[in-house]
Amino acid sequence: MSLPYSIGERLAACSAAIVAAAWTAGAIAQDGQFGFRTGIERTSGDYGGTYELSDLYVPLSLVYEGRRLGFRATLPYLEVEFADSATSSTYAERGLGDIVLGLSIYDVFQSSDSSVAVDVTNKVKLGTASERKGLGTGETDLSVQAELYKFLGQSTLVASIGHKFRGEPSSVTIDDTWLVSVGGYRRLSASTSGGLFLDYRQSSVPGLDSIRELTGTLSQRLSAKWHIQGFLVRGLSDTSPHWGAGMSARLAF
Repeated sequence: MSLPYSIGERLAACSAAIVAAAWTAGAIAQDGQFGFRTGIERTSGDYGGTYELSDLYVPLSLVYEGRRLGFRATLPYLEVEFADSATSSTYAERGLGDIVLGLSIYDVFQSSDSSVAVDVTNKVKLGTASERKGLGTGETDLSVQAELYKFLGQSTLVASIGHKFRGEPSSVTIDDTWLVSVGGYRRLSASTSGGLFLDYRQSSVPGLDSIRELTGTLSQRLSAKWHIQGFLVRGLSDTSPHWGAGMSARLAF
């Protein structure tokens, strides 16, 4: 359910919080490193509707990682195919997706023995994707998320909770949503780690089931500059994709 404030008031409040966080984090950032990240992801499902959808997502990101600050700017390429089983027809739309800006503050809280830490991430999704093609809503969304880490030797447990404030397009009613994730990852060798996460996201469309997904990851550090990751996704609700798979690569400058 949306908060009892206008989208303009929420955008202004969240934007002010992001600017303040950026100023604070910038003051304490040390020894930062820029990088480039890209990848490819394919998902497929009917998402509780009557059409089978197949999505291709190819993000291009500029990344900054510091000791206490992380920043990411992402411009994705999208392809969406609609398959109508009744007529055996297939329709496709493609183009650039919404630009997403993300700011993370690391170690907002850290226990005295460094076994527990909390990070906070803010994201702004600009409504740059084509609404006419169905690649976006044409509105700006904002999200705030807190991530809790518990370090246990070679394993790390992770839990996160966030809230997304959605822009309000005139053509459809959508709600603000909560997001929750639990899971963890384990170091398998000096350069390899694997993870398993269960994600829950409220549906932004009133009356539809929430999205629930199980994701497995495998990461490999190839060198001091190159890192790759592969992942598999299994949907656990009607509004989730039936399956998904992808990989990403990151190059540090």
